[in-house]
Amino acid sequence: MRIVLKETIENLGRAGSIVDVKDGFARNHLIPKKLAVKATEGNIKHIEIIKKKGIEKEAKDRAHAKAQAEILNNLILTISKKVGEEGKIFGSVTERNIFEKIHDETEIAIDKRRIILKESIRYIGEYVVDIRLYPEVEAYVKVRVVDETGREWLELEPWRKEMEEEKIEEKKEAEEKEKIKKEEDK
Repeated sequence: MRIVLKETIENLGRAGSIVDVKDGFARNHLIPKKLAVKATEGNIKHIEIIKKKGIEKEAKDRAHAKAQAEILNNLILTISKKVGEEGKIFGSVTERNIFEKIHDETEIAIDKRRIILKESIRYIGEYVVDIRLYPEVEAYVKVRVVDETGREWLELEPWRKEMEEEKIEEKKEAEEKEKIKKEEDK
């Protein structure tokens, strides 16, 4: 189905553009939520108006996202968790924990799905978390995970480094075994 987008939708198109999507996606999601309309002659004539509004809204949203990124880039979040003897957290630090901490400290409301954890945070220490605020606008927040009992996180940091080194060694061994297997198959 050909539709005209009323708003910019990530991975689909900008406001005012004509795109082809599956019928069900258009009928069940885009059109009922007023994100798009069918691409009829009358609607296509209104593309220019929609494009102008879309460009203005996009510029405003991008400026707002850049302002938020400046605040977030200078932010260091400290999250307290219950920690075992080897510096391993009981559970993990999730996107929701980071979202709540950002909201508590800055009152910036971002979508928690925009918080990108490259790997789960299961050990105390410092991490850099990527937040995609808007297409082409990213922020990086430093997250410091500490023991809720007050033990200094630097004391336990060597444990985490040893665990990471073991993981790297295991990965190298697996890659070497795979290379040998490939060579034997040839």
